[in-house]
Amino acid sequence: MSVMEDLDLERRADRIDEVLAYNLAELYARGFARTSEYLGRAGLSPAKWNVLLTARYVGGEEGLPQNRLAELLIVSGGNVTGLIDGLEDMGLVERAARPGDRRVRVVRATRKGRELIDELWPGYLKVLVEFASPLSSGQKRQAAGLLELWRKGVRRMNGKGGIGAVRRGKRAAAGRNGK
Repeated sequence: MSVMEDLDLERRADRIDEVLAYNLAELYARGFARTSEYLGRAGLSPAKWNVLLTARYVGGEEGLPQNRLAELLIVSGGNVTGLIDGLEDMGLVERAARPGDRRVRVVRATRKGRELIDELWPGYLKVLVEFASPLSSGQKRQAAGLLELWRKGVRRMNGKGGIGAVRRGKRAAAGRNGK
C-alpha cells in the first residue's frame, strides 16, 4: 500500500510535502528500531553509539569538547551529558581536561570503547546495508544526494549551530508572536 493510500491522500489536492514527511518519519522510525535492536545487545542506544563514534573518529586522541559533541550530534548539552555519563559508567569514554585549557573538558573513546566499535561495526554495517537493500546502487546515490541537498537547505534556513540554534530560533519566533 502506498503512503497516499495509507493516509487517504489520493482524494485531496497535491500533498507531496505530507508524503515526504510521512515517508521520512516512517523510514527513521523503522531504521531506529533496527539499529536499536542490534546495538541494544551491547547495552547501547543509537544515541550512545553516535556519541562513541564521534568521540573516536572526530575527537581522536585529543578528544572533543562536550559542547562541540552536542552540536555535531544535534542534541542539547544536557542530553549529551547524560549520554556521556552512561558511556563513562560503561568504561567506553573518558572525560579529561584539554591540554592548555583545563577549563574545557574533552571526551575521548577509551581502549574498551574503540574495541567495542571494532567488534560491533561489521554487524552494524550489515543492518544498514540490509535496511537500504530495497534500493539499487543508483537509487541509493540519488536518494543520498537529494537528502544531502535537503539537509543543507534546511541548515541554511535554520543556521548551522546544531539543535541550540534551532531552539534559539523557536524562542525568538515565539517572542515575536507574543508567546
